[in-house]
Formats: sequence, C-alpha cells, structure tokens
Amino acid sequence: MDIKVTDLKKYLSTKTDKELREEIIELFKSNDKVKEYYFLKVKPGEEEILMNKYKVIIQNQFFPKRGVGQLRYSVLRKAISDFKKISRNPQYLTELMMTYVENGVEFTCTYGDIDETFYSNIASMYQIQLIICLRITWKAFCHCRLPAFRYPQCLNTRKKKLAVMTLAPAAAVRNINAAAF
Repeated sequence: MDIKVTDLKKYLSTKTDKELREEIIELFKSNDKVKEYYFLKVKPGEEEILMNKYKVIIQNQFFPKRGVGQLRYSVLRKAISDFKKISRNPQYLTELMMTYVENGVEFTCTYGDIDETFYSNIASMYQIQLIICLRITWKAFCHCRLPAFRYPQCLNTRKKKLAVMTLAPAAAVRNINAAAF
C-alpha cells in the first residue's frame, strides 16, 4: 500500500475546492496527528501547549500518577519523533528532549541504579539535544567568536568550512563547560 506524491497530486487535481475542504475536514476529524498539525497552522503562537502535551507523555513513562514508571523506550522515542514532525521550532524540541533527560536523572535518583540501556538512552538523548542546541546558536556563535579565528593561508575555502564545522562546535562545548564549572 504505497502511494507516491505524484499519485496524490493527480488525485487532488480531480477534486473541486469544496471537495478538498470536505476531505481535509474529514481527515482532521479522524486523525489526531492532523489535528495537531492544523492546530499549529491555525494557532502558531500556541506551540507550547502542544509541547506540554508531549511532555506529559514523557513524564508519565517515568512517573505515572499511580505505580512505577514502565519506561517503554518506544513510547518515549515516538513522543519526541511525533513532536519533531509537527513542530518547526527547535527550541521546543530541545525542551522536550531535556524533559526526557531530566526525568531520567530523577528516575535513577528515586529508584536507584538501572540497566545499561537506560543510561545509554538518556546519554544519547542528551547528546542529540546538545547538538541541536549548538546548531540553534551556531549563527550567534559564528558572529561573536569566529572573526578572531585566523585560518592558515594554505587552506582553501572548502577546508575552511570543514575547519569551522569541526573546530567551532568543540570550542563552543569548551566554553559551555567552562561557564558551567
């Protein structure tokens, strides 16, 4: 059951505007992901509300209202993945990822030592979150730090770009660590 975008375009071109509206409304009524998508289209300033919904999903995996958390990693990854597909704001995505990490740390502090998979998942999520944060601040970092960086004259433009991509994030991490500790 595979359909291509060209097939969909052909199908949609046979519909009138009224039929397209009716089909979108039917899709909206029957699919929660479509509701979330259009929620952000209709109310773009209220993305935080949607993020909070996904935060609750993550928090409930670690600390449900009753009982002990089940830690279904597939549910945790799906929550992050679903939000990433809907949201275009990387700051909200990193906030959601940090919720995952913070709840993981709190979980291990509350219940003691967990298995290696648990720590691997938490560390991996934190690493991805840090990379996204560095990408968000990349332009600001380039403007405030890189003008002082002198490239050797022997490097061509392509190698300069590679040097910026490899050296600058490492310098940013050093600056973050220096500020934190």
